[in-house]
Amino acid sequence: MIKPHGKIIITTQMADKESLIIHKLFKQTALAHASDTALQVKRDGERQRFNYGELESLSVKIAAFLIYDGYKKGDA
Repeated sequence: MIKPHGKIIITTQMADKESLIIHKLFKQTALAHASDTALQVKRDGERQRFNYGELESLSVKIAAFLIYDGYKKGDA
């Protein structure tokens, strides 16, 4: 069964556990809606918007930095 939740599709089939991994869901959403606003923050009285494509790019850079710095799965 597939349930739409906003712009993210969440599958409930237990046989397809890989589709429930959050980074994969986000990447799918970022690819499908790259120019749509994903996040708004208020800084110094002004709203700053980030679209899904920008957040995906930032998340890849952050992940690469953490891996380079020696973080591994399970580290806190």
